[in-house]
Order: sequence, then structure tokens, then C-alpha cells
Amino acid sequence: MTKDKDETSVSSTNKKKESDAKPPSTLQLLSLAKPEFGGIFIAMVFMVLSEASTLIQPLILADAYDTVIDSTIDSSAKMAKVNRIVIIVLIIHFGGMLGQFLRSILLTAAGERVVARLRIQLYRKILKQDITFFDETNSGELASRLGSDTTLVQQATTRSIPEVILVVVKMIVCIVLMFWISPSLAGLALALTSVVFAVSAPFGKWLSDYSKRYQNALGEAQSKSTEALGAIRTVQSFASEEREINRYSDYVGDPSMFPVWWPSKKYRKPDPNGRVFSGDSTYKVGVYKGVVNSGFFTFVFGGGFGALNITLWYGFKLVIDGHITLGALTAFNSYVSYTSVFSVNLIFFRRQKYVYGLKHH
Repeated sequence: MTKDKDETSVSSTNKKKESDAKPPSTLQLLSLAKPEFGGIFIAMVFMVLSEASTLIQPLILADAYDTVIDSTIDSSAKMAKVNRIVIIVLIIHFGGMLGQFLRSILLTAAGERVVARLRIQLYRKILKQDITFFDETNSGELASRLGSDTTLVQQATTRSIPEVILVVVKMIVCIVLMFWISPSLAGLALALTSVVFAVSAPFGKWLSDYSKRYQNALGEAQSKSTEALGAIRTVQSFASEEREINRYSDYVGDPSMFPVWWPSKKYRKPDPNGRVFSGDSTYKVGVYKGVVNSGFFTFVFGGGFGALNITLWYGFKLVIDGHITLGALTAFNSYVSYTSVFSVNLIFFRRQKYVYGLKHH
């Protein structure tokens, strides 16, 4: 009983220290990847070229759409022109695919180098700590820091930050192209997209919060299992198997304790010892995160496609009135779709995803 209280006290102290810690800045994260800047820069060049090939295709294909409905050109001339346009688009497309492939290879290699270097540095720091540090910190928690938490840094330095920068640039380019095609249609599309984006933005922080809580609960479960397995002779000598199972189940979340599935304390049954654990478990937090995630996708994609249809409706009117061509409308529609996708990416790859996700680690 005293041991449990001591563990709870240590855990509370550690959590308080973690909550007081400031999240790392973007520059601090980038500094970890400084030795790999050369490879990352080359990867960014390939990334820009591959994405530029994607953005230029709708403008080229717009000419093909206009050619198909042009009544002044005979069928053979139409087909010849369409063939020429499509061949150009295919060449650009496959060139972009090659650039994306090379980019992915370079970023993956850079990420592995960053995380390997970081794990070695962290392990060296841990081993050089004073013995009191090990008295106050669980070995399972340290193992989790060397594993999953360093992976978060890898994702932030070589994936998240470069992709956020690229997404912002792509959004700006798409918006410029949209206004170049039709200012009035672009204004309507941006207004509708902004509403969807503004309402969806809080979901990113909620998902981040639940992700942190899930990681913490999983870390506690790993810590309890590591301690028990490391001292298995003692556990079996004192017939404490059930006690250790209960400690582990507290943080994993035993589904049998929730007969109505919803992981609320209100619906939780007491365990065989009459206890009702009220902390976070992976089951409890995972269900809550799933609800938020489902709501996010339902609203974003439902609202996004609704906004797309309204924009297309007004676009047809502009085509009928002769303000834009059908090919221009198809190109515009592609850029609206890209902008919507980029907005979703910004929500997922914003600072809360990785920087705030590292706050408690």
C-alpha cells in the first residue's frame, strides 16, 4: 500500500514537472535536423517540383476541355490537339511522380538519421544522471521516451515542418490562380472554405490533447508492465499477479468494466476489489479521440463537398453568361479541391500536432 502511494506521488510530481515544461519552439526542433539540412533542402526542391507539376496540370487540361466543345474545329483536329495536350500532361505527371519518390526517400533517410542521433544523445544523457533521478523516474517511462517520443521529434523535424511550409505555399499559389481565372468565383469559394476551416480548426487542438493523454496513459501502462516483468520473481513470491494485472488494466482500460461501451466513470463497474479507477486509460481516451476524429472528418468532408457544389453552381452560371470557359471552370474546380485538401492538412500538421504533442515529453 505504501509502495502504491509512493508511486502515485512520484507520478504526480513527474506530471507536474511535465505540465510546467514549455513546448519546444520550431527553431529548436529544426536545430535537431541541422546536420541533415543538405539532404532536406534537396528533398524540398524535389517536393516543390513535384507539387508544381500537379498545380500546372489543370491549366493545361483546361485547353483540352475547351477544344472538345469548340464547334469551329472538326473532329480529327480536335482529337489531334487533345492527344497533344494529354501527352504533355502525362509527361509532367510522371515527372512529378519521380520527384515525389526521390523526395520521400531523402526525407525518410534524413528522419532516420535524426532519430538515431537523438536516441544516442538522450541515452547518454540518461546514463549520466544522478542516482536520485532514477529513484524518481520509472524505467518504463524512460524506455518510452527513447522510443515513441523520439519518433515524434523525427516526424516534426523531417515531415511535419517541411510539409506545413509547402502546404502554405501551395495554398497561396492556388488562391492566386483562382483569382486569375475568376475573381468573383474565387471570392465565393474562399468565403465558404474559410467558414469550414474556421469551424474545423478547434478539432486539431482537441485531437492533439487526446493524443497526448493517450500517450501518457500508454506510457504508464508500459511502465507498470516493465516493472512487474522486471521483478517477476518477487511478484510471484508474494502472489501479486492479480494486483499487477489490475495496475496494468487501470491504464489500458478493461472493456469488461464498461458494459455499455461508453468509457465514462458513470458507467464503469467496480473491479473485484471494489475500486473504480478514474484516471485516463488508452481505452477511455481512445474512444473519446475516435469520436472527435469522426466528427472532424464528417464535418470537414461534408461541409467541404457542400461548399464545392455551391461554388460549381455559381461557376455554371458564369459559363452560361460567357464570363469564363468550361475549361477554366474545370481548372478552377481543381484548385478549389486542392485548397480544401490543403486546409485539412494544415489542421493536421499544425503546431498542436507535433510541437504541442511534444510538450509533455
